[in-house]
Amino acid sequence: MDKGRIGTDIQDRFLWIWEGALASLPDHRMVRAMEKVKCNLGLWDQALSYWQVRDEAIKWMWSILERTYIRIDVVVTTRPAEFAQALARKCEQENWPIRYVTAESPQKLGRRLSTMPDVKRVFYGLAEQQWAYGPVGYHFGGDVKGQIV
Repeated sequence: MDKGRIGTDIQDRFLWIWEGALASLPDHRMVRAMEKVKCNLGLWDQALSYWQVRDEAIKWMWSILERTYIRIDVVVTTRPAEFAQALARKCEQENWPIRYVTAESPQKLGRRLSTMPDVKRVFYGLAEQQWAYGPVGYHFGGDVKGQIV
């Protein structure tokens, strides 16, 4: 509140894409098959356990949080909303500096970015998403091979 007026300022935020930028599945056929089976059975927490979280991404998040007043959200782009709910529980258990977790396809998120002026940067890690996020997209990491489907 400034001089009796209700503030309308919104907090800027960074979006991190789960697949590639924040985590990746090991490039083993059996691991990918088991993760897919767990997703098909609705065992979201078990499916989430197959993903390898990138420690440098978590360190970046903490660094951003400590140095700026920017909110950090995570978007799951290739899995359903139930997977995102399991990820939100993991974020809370691990005490990661993530405020909100959602699930949305890269194309839909890319189209919505024009209506989201508070999003300053989208960190992604998959090469096939390089054109999805326009000028706010930032490729984080380059060691991810193949597509995650």
